[in-house]
Parts: sequence; C-alpha cells; structure tokens
Amino acid sequence: MVKIIILFLRELKSGVEMIHNNILKYFLTAYTDSTFIIRQKVSLLIWTHIILLPVMILYLFINIFRNPPRELAGILIIDSAFIISLSIGLVLIKKGKFEIASAIDIIIVTILTIGGFLVKRFIQVETGYNSFAVLSYGCMVFTALFSSRRIQSIVSLIFIVLTVSLYFYSINASDPAVHFNLLSSTLNNVIAIIIVFSLLYNNTAITDSALELAQKELEINTELNRSLEQKVNKRTLKLAEEREILNSRNMELEEVKSALIRKNSELEAARRNAEEANMAKSRFLATLSHELRTPLNGIIGISGLMMEKEFPAEDIHTLQMIKHSGENLFFIIQDLLDFTTIENNQISIKNSFFNIDELLEHIIPGFKDQIENKNLTLTTKVTPEKSIIFSDKTRIAQIIVNLISNSVKYTRTGGIELNISIDNDIIIRVSDTGIGIDKKEIDSIFEAFTRIDSEYVKSQTGLGLGLSIVSQIINMMNGS
Repeated sequence: MVKIIILFLRELKSGVEMIHNNILKYFLTAYTDSTFIIRQKVSLLIWTHIILLPVMILYLFINIFRNPPRELAGILIIDSAFIISLSIGLVLIKKGKFEIASAIDIIIVTILTIGGFLVKRFIQVETGYNSFAVLSYGCMVFTALFSSRRIQSIVSLIFIVLTVSLYFYSINASDPAVHFNLLSSTLNNVIAIIIVFSLLYNNTAITDSALELAQKELEINTELNRSLEQKVNKRTLKLAEEREILNSRNMELEEVKSALIRKNSELEAARRNAEEANMAKSRFLATLSHELRTPLNGIIGISGLMMEKEFPAEDIHTLQMIKHSGENLFFIIQDLLDFTTIENNQISIKNSFFNIDELLEHIIPGFKDQIENKNLTLTTKVTPEKSIIFSDKTRIAQIIVNLISNSVKYTRTGGIELNISIDNDIIIRVSDTGIGIDKKEIDSIFEAFTRIDSEYVKSQTGLGLGLSIVSQIINMMNGS
C-alpha cells in the first residue's frame, strides 16, 4: 500500500512538474531575459494570476448563490472587474509586458476597493470588504515583483491611508456591529499590510542587491567582452598583416627560386661546355704530344750517336745543344701527356711489391748529364736499406723523377739530397741549395701552369706542371 502511495505521489509530482514547465513555456515565449532572479519573479507573477483567476471565479459563484439578489449588483461589479483584470494581466504576461500587468493589478484593486466601500456606504450592500486585505496583499506582491523599495513604501502607505480613511468614512453607519467589524477589519488590514510590507521590503532589498551585483557583473562581462573583442580584432589585423608579409616573402622566395633554377641551368650548361672543351683540349694535347714524341726521340737519339763520333769541337757543342733542347722539349711533352692523362681520369694505381733501392738505380743515372753539366751533386739515402715496399712502382718513380728534375732545374750551385724513409708510410724528402720559394707562394706551386715570380725561373724551360702532377698522383694514392 505504501509503495502504491509513493508511486502515485511520484507520478503526481511528475505530472505537476510537466504542467508547470508547459505553462511557463507557454507564457515565456516572448520573454528573453536569462537572469535567474528576474525569471523567478516572472514565474511568481504568472502563477499568482493563474491561481487567483479560478479562485475569484469560484468566489463569484459562491456569492451569487449565498447572497440575496439585492446584493448581487455590487458583487458582480467588483468580482467580475477583478476577474477581467486578471485575464487582461495574463494576456499582457503572454506578450512579455509584465510591468504593465502589475500596474493594472494595482489600479483595478484600488478602484474596486474604493468602489466597494462606496457601495457599502450608500447602498448598504455587502461587497466583500473583509477580502480587502487579501486584495491589498496581492497588489503589494505584484508591486514587489517589478518595483523598487521606494515604490513599495509608497504603495503600502497608500493602502494604509486608504484603509483608515474608508473606516472613518463608514463610521456613520447606524449598526454598532458594523462599527466593530469595520474597526476590526481596519486594524487587521493595517497590521497585515505592515507585516507584508516588512517581509517584501527585506526580500526586495536582497533582490535589489542581487540585481545590482548581477548588473555590475553584466557590465564587467560586457567590458571584458569588449576588451577581448578589441584584442581579437587587433590580433586579427596583426595576423592579416603578418600573412600579407609572409605571402610577399613567399612570392619573393618563389622569384629567387626561379632565378636560382635558371642560374643552375645556365651553370650546368656552362659546366658541360667547359667539360667538353676541356676534354677536347686534353685530346688535342695528347694527340699533339704523341705526334711530337716520335720525331723528338729520333732527334735525341741521332744527336747522341753523332756525339760519339769524331767531329770538330764546334760541331760537338752544336750537337750537345740539339740533344739538350730535344730532351727539354721531350720532358715538356711528357709532362703534358701525364697531366692530360690525370685530368681525364685515365690513370690507375697498380700496387705491387718492389725494392726501392733497385728503383733508384734505374732513376738516378738519367740525371747524370744534367748534374755534371751544372757541376751539382746528387746524394740518395734510403732508411732502412734494401726495403721492399707495396705500392705503385711507376707512380713512385714518376714522383721521384719530377721532384729531382724540379730541384736540378732551379739549383745553380751546390747539391741535391734525396731521403726516403720506409715505415708504415713512404716519406720522400728532396732538399737542394737552389733559389728557394717565398712562403707566400708555397700554396700555389702545386697548381697547374704556375711558376714563381723570379728572373731565374723565367729563364728556365717548363710549363709549371711537374709539382702539380706530383700533387695529383699523391692524392690518388691517398697520400699528402
């Protein structure tokens, strides 16, 4: 049984809540204020009208059947007017005009109350004077909903003065019981109005404070929103400017990129042309060198054979000059061949085991005539002696020949020393008593076709390729 009652009450509660929500939804369609306190006031105003309207209709029917016909005129006028005012108030509430609805309630209650006393006084018909307090309380509640404390004080004072005035106005009634009832009703009304006023005054004070705080909070939020909006606008403008700058820079980068692509294409074409020209030059030099070596070998060989025969001293000197010039030209051509071979990457490193001393025995005699003609000395030293090394015999010989040839060419007097040290590496040192090299030119002597700025150097034959060939061969052998 208890469970059934609980379920019934729960369903009843759900139904009442649904009715409440639907009624508020119907009346608040034109109302957009989202402040909690204002919405509570509007809700109270709606429910006051909705409850009072059927109560007054029921009260009207009860008075019709309870009172004699002579009293029905005043009852119909007062109660019907109050019912009409409540209906008008509901219509205004539906349209969102809550302040006008409260004002009409105050006006109607005031007029009907005065009219009721006048009917009572002159027609001697009971018009519901005892319900004046209820109407006054209702009017004060409506006033409290949308009025300040000052307006509440004025309205309460009006009702107190009105109540007391009506009492003195009706004091001439002949029936003593009427005097007592009027006095009693007046005192009750005044006390009730004071009590309601004190309660509503404090409630309105709290409400006004809350509204003031809500208003300040709204102003602060509005200011914050305005400030935030300004910051957002500034940030948006700044981002737009930065985006414009970025787009401009991107366009510049695209232009630079296009220019670089064009330049790279031009450089690539120039590189290919240079490589083709270099290859053509190398082929030309190689062909020319090969073609020149054959007659030069014949000239050098024939001049050497003729020098072994008996000729006058003047002729022997001429033959020596021919042979010497041919040998110089042969060395130049050999340097050109070696240089073009290295430039075209046609040289290869072929390592093998060989005796360094035996290699020197084949190299050194080739410089005998040059050494003797310039009265120079050439000494060699290998540490340790009779060393067997693993390297490219031909390239090691080429390095030694070019270094010694360079020293012999630029040494006027004195001697040349060749020191070879064998450890984990092969270290070749050539020192001479020649003209020397300026420190500023040391880095440039290994460049092709480079010769130091000296009168003596300029008087010697050569293309400036010897040390460049040595440097490139050593690099190919991973040396330094």
